[in-house]
Amino acid sequence: MRVAAIVFSPTLENTVPIAEACLRFSPQLCIQRKNTLFIEIGKCRTIYREETFLARLRLLLAKFGLSAKIAIGDSMLDALVLALHGTLDPARLSLGCFPLYLDLYETDPKSSGIAQRMIDNLAQVGITRVSQFMQLPTSEIPGRFGAAGLLIRARILGEMESGWPLWVAQEKIIEHIELYENDHCQTLEPLLFYLKPVLDRAFSRLWGRGLRASSIKFSLRLEKFSTVKEPIREWTMEFILPQSTARGTLPIIRERLERDLARKPLESSVIGIDLQILQSMRGYSGQKNFFHSREEQEEIFNSALSQLSEGLGKGKVFRASIHEEAVAERSWSRTLEQQKNLPDLTDYIPERPTRLLSRPERIQLADELLFIRKRPRRILSWSAVEKIDTDWLGERVERNYYRVDLEGKPPVWIFKNLKDEYYLHGYFE
Repeated sequence: MRVAAIVFSPTLENTVPIAEACLRFSPQLCIQRKNTLFIEIGKCRTIYREETFLARLRLLLAKFGLSAKIAIGDSMLDALVLALHGTLDPARLSLGCFPLYLDLYETDPKSSGIAQRMIDNLAQVGITRVSQFMQLPTSEIPGRFGAAGLLIRARILGEMESGWPLWVAQEKIIEHIELYENDHCQTLEPLLFYLKPVLDRAFSRLWGRGLRASSIKFSLRLEKFSTVKEPIREWTMEFILPQSTARGTLPIIRERLERDLARKPLESSVIGIDLQILQSMRGYSGQKNFFHSREEQEEIFNSALSQLSEGLGKGKVFRASIHEEAVAERSWSRTLEQQKNLPDLTDYIPERPTRLLSRPERIQLADELLFIRKRPRRILSWSAVEKIDTDWLGERVERNYYRVDLEGKPPVWIFKNLKDEYYLHGYFE
């Protein structure tokens, strides 16, 4: 077992957010001890080296604005002693480590007093180092220090390790930041500046769980002056495609805030920002793929589609999924997912127009003229007929299609039905 101990400085009251973000390194974490996070990394050696882990961990701590002492040992006790005392050498290790060996998780309030009395009694006879304590005969320890002395000795020798408590990440992901009057956060740019680290922390916690956000809610708390009618402004955003980074989500939020704040500006300065992940879904694997960047490219594309949807409106942006279907209007459908299995077009039939009308339009023909919306167009040439006769199980479709070249206009795609009626179905642009 190889365990990393992270002791935060200054004291961190809530270690759950950073623990969730650290799930990207290992699923086995422990936050039982106050202000300390343990990560079991021994089973992840095939994924990353310890040096790589330390470098990535420091970057993650910087994202959360935290500083900490970090050490790696063969057990939780070894790692914690290394982090707090800097050595495991009994000749150099002071008796100040006794409280750690006696009560690793600090669950017994009496343990620190017992350990301190042991340290004071040993100091009276000149024993100040762990190596000197270990030289005492084992038979004399119970009589002088009771069961606590034997427990400390056994744990120093590694004969009795502390159990690893189960920890499960909390269900909701909530982040917030407090601002001050001199921050002067009342317009869009400073608001996005302070919102970015909040998004970074929330998405780091999501990434640790292997999730992506499909819906978020964030609120702005304003200074409560008598003129402020709405001290809390809230926005709920549903992404048409799930997001996993603050870099991709921030432009979407900018689009929404730019429009809403132009219509209804903030009435006072922002003193706090709260963010909650409302819905999430399965994301990519926790480790980067070294052989291709398809996931990164897809993330950029998803962000662009979501931003377009925010600007143009819901339902206006989509992907086209192609089907093997002779009837043109049924050969594709709207979707948000990338099409994985493309149809086999090796025996691709005839050329299709680049612009297909959602519904065919009735047109008239007279001599060498074609009337589109009652406007005449001179016909230069007709293509050979393409006959479509299909779907005998459902609605019968029988049409004769032609490509018609027009004078001064792009070619059009028209068809004639069984009633000898002509319809415009697309443009070759």
